[in-house]
Amino acid sequence: MSLLFIAVLFNSQIKLEITLIKNNGDKLTKQIEIKITNKTNDKYVIPIDTTDFKPFFNGENCLKYDLFSFRETNDLLFALAFINPENNLFNNKIYNDPDPSLLLHSSMKVKTEFKKEKDSANKTYDRSINRWIKDFGLNPNRNWAEMNHKLFSSVLFLEPNQEIVLKRHIDPLKLSSSKMHETGNYFYSYHLEKNVKYNFQLFYCIDKKMYEYLTREQKEKLSGYQLFSGNLRSNVLRWD
Repeated sequence: MSLLFIAVLFNSQIKLEITLIKNNGDKLTKQIEIKITNKTNDKYVIPIDTTDFKPFFNGENCLKYDLFSFRETNDLLFALAFINPENNLFNNKIYNDPDPSLLLHSSMKVKTEFKKEKDSANKTYDRSINRWIKDFGLNPNRNWAEMNHKLFSSVLFLEPNQEIVLKRHIDPLKLSSSKMHETGNYFYSYHLEKNVKYNFQLFYCIDKKMYEYLTREQKEKLSGYQLFSGNLRSNVLRWD
């Protein structure tokens, strides 16, 4: 029988660093390098969805491991936080677009197109979850399977003293909303003010209880690795 260890680490042991590698000449988009470094002599796995970013809401913590909260926050994404000149986390102007209230008053053509896009995305997602259930022989509990899919498909392997380097574009006007959420075709937006010099940084956290959504076979595949649990916080960069 293999043993699976869950390790709660300090940020100094698994290090998250960001570097600005391309400025497109405006404040709309940036390209950054994300470096995740295992500064220990142990092997770790850490499940991070690196496909997008989510907004950072003050008061977020790693205790949101139930399905409803997971759908709301898409917890495996990096959270992108902007810091205003007063050194406060800038989270009072985060919007969900398109605004549901505005959509209600849109033309029938806009509503129809949005519904088509949403239905198409939902069908694609449903097919992927159904295929996942079949491939892994999961109990067809839809909610559990969604959590399992997101968790296991996002696993990154970190060998001792290894670093993983990613290059990603950030568009503060279009951050991801969870594909698992019922409003999965909406996205979050930071409405940054002109002529204001913002800083930004990334956050990540995962609660150890998330690993309860792994199957026995999946845990066997991860044997020999410790499961990361805890918080990561990157360095701070200027946005402008």
